Amino acid sequence: PLSREAFSFDCMFTATHSSNASLVYTKLTVINLTPLFLSGLIAIIWAIISVVRRRTFFIRDKESRTGFIASVVISAFLFHPVIMRVNFSMFSCVTLGNESYLVQDSSIECWTAEHKNWAIGVALPGIIFWGAGIPLLAAMFMSTSRTRLNDPEIVAK
Repeated sequence: PLSREAFSFDCMFTATHSSNASLVYTKLTVINLTPLFLSGLIAIIWAIISVVRRRTFFIRDKESRTGFIASVVISAFLFHPVIMRVNFSMFSCVTLGNESYLVQDSSIECWTAEHKNWAIGVALPGIIFWGAGIPLLAAMFMSTSRTRLNDPEIVAK
C-alpha cells in the first residue's frame, strides 16, 4: 500500500517475520532505534568526507560539522511521522465483544501483560523522547540562535 511517510519499513518486516505479534514488536523497536543508527551512519559518512578532503576529523571541521548537523536534523524530521505513527498505534485498540484488540494487528489482545510491557516500556518513552524531544531540540536551537537566524551558517544547520 501507499505510505504517507518518507520511509516505510512494512515490506521488510512482513517478509522476515512469521509471528504477527513479534512483527509488531520488532517494528516498534527498530523504528524507535533507526534515528540513532542513522545518526551514527551519517557521522561515519561525514568523517569519511572530512578525511577525503584532507581536513581534520569532522568534529573539528566546521563545514563538515555543519553538514553533519543538517543531515541529522533532516533525517530526524523525515522519520518523525513514521516514529509517531508506529508508537501511537500501540495504544490504538478496538473492542470486539468483551475483548480489546490492537487495530494494527487483531491477533494481539490489548492490555495483556506482553502488550502492556511493550506499550508502556517502549512506545510511551518513544512518544515522549521522539515526539517531544525532536521538536523541543529544534525550538531550543532556534531560540538560542534567534539573533542570528539569517546567518548562512545557522541557515545551513
